[in-house]
Amino acid sequence: MLTTRATTIAAVVAISCAFNIIDAPSAVSATKDMHRLPPATSLPGVYILDNHSGYQNHNSYFTVVGEVANNSPDIVRYVQISVDFYDKNGILQETGFTFTKIDNMLPGTRSCFSISVPDTGSIVQYQFASVSYHKGVRENSASPALSLERFSSSANANDSQKITGIIHNNSRKMVRYVNAVASIYAPDNTIIGCSRSFADNTHLPAQQSASFAIDAFIPPNTSMAKYEVQLEGKTRQDRKSK
Repeated sequence: MLTTRATTIAAVVAISCAFNIIDAPSAVSATKDMHRLPPATSLPGVYILDNHSGYQNHNSYFTVVGEVANNSPDIVRYVQISVDFYDKNGILQETGFTFTKIDNMLPGTRSCFSISVPDTGSIVQYQFASVSYHKGVRENSASPALSLERFSSSANANDSQKITGIIHNNSRKMVRYVNAVASIYAPDNTIIGCSRSFADNTHLPAQQSASFAIDAFIPPNTSMAKYEVQLEGKTRQDRKSK
């Protein structure tokens, strides 16, 4: 079934609320909004949620933003999403693929993704062609104890939201490739933005902190109702003695 999501979301909701930290072994997430986001879904498997959206931006690109839920019993990594783009007559215009922003997804978690393809105004529909992934965690990946501190957001003039914060490494090991992922939602929980940025100190020593800044683009003339920040990094596992 083709999905038409070329309409503009115009609702405006002020961000005023409490800040919730959600603990997770491999990624830390925090939500800032008026209430906690609802559970992803109870269906089994690894699949795309139905809160995705699509729009044409000012740079002659058509962008699709969505979320993948991992409701399987396995850790999945490098989740790839393939998308086909069509005109109003159902004629294929572009194809492409992307990956979820979180590399290693634990059971019961979700991650956003985004993909943009060139568009002169002909694309009005899109269809998800497939979702593929690997099971398990790579040997050099672990579950870093990262926490999110003092984070906030502000609107930029170029249809984007700037989200900033401090990441702290609570472990006794260095965490490498520390990054933050921002998911932005409309009032109806439709996801309208997804972006990632590495921390200023990409390889974060034990008990140290680093700042991050994410510029997350959203559809023109829209405002976000809420956002979620997830953290991810990698640590070297201790080698077992032979």
